Amino acid sequence: QITGYPGYSLNAAEIWPWASDFFVFAEWLFGIGFTLELLLKMIAQRRSFIFDMWNLLDCLIAAAWILQTILQADVGINPTLLRLVRLVRLLRLLRSLRTIVVFDPLYLMMTAMRHSFSLIVWSLLVLTLVQMCLAILLQYSLEDYIRNPTNKNTSEVYKFFGSFSRAMLTMFEMTLGNWMPPCRALVENVS
Repeated sequence: QITGYPGYSLNAAEIWPWASDFFVFAEWLFGIGFTLELLLKMIAQRRSFIFDMWNLLDCLIAAAWILQTILQADVGINPTLLRLVRLVRLLRLLRSLRTIVVFDPLYLMMTAMRHSFSLIVWSLLVLTLVQMCLAILLQYSLEDYIRNPTNKNTSEVYKFFGSFSRAMLTMFEMTLGNWMPPCRALVENVS
């Protein structure tokens, strides 16, 4: 409200009024589809269904959705997270790629990535920490400029550095190479 940034004073229901209906419909659509897929898989695989660990994970996901949606009970497990775990199933495809000669470079890259996973995680954590520190520093140092009613074009500076989340997004954007718009906003408006 202070900076006059458009959409700042509106809540989510005013900006996106049909979002809650859309998400409820999507939850029912995907939940029913996933449950039907599971039932068809049970019919097709019969006894061998229970011996595959991925099928048991699918049963857990479907059961969590049924308990949460139909019975309206809070089971303490987010079914969306369980669905994301299901993506791990794609790693089974990589095992079969070892046998095809054309995919030897791909297998070599995947093996190198698997063995350097902890290094990648720690590098991302350090980079995120540096970005967070810089975002806090920039947001704190520009707060007085944004709040001063005599300054012009505060909305442009606010767009990039008005809150921690905006400053963090700007730092991420600058890391990926789009540093010119935020820097131009600072040079043209602040000093």
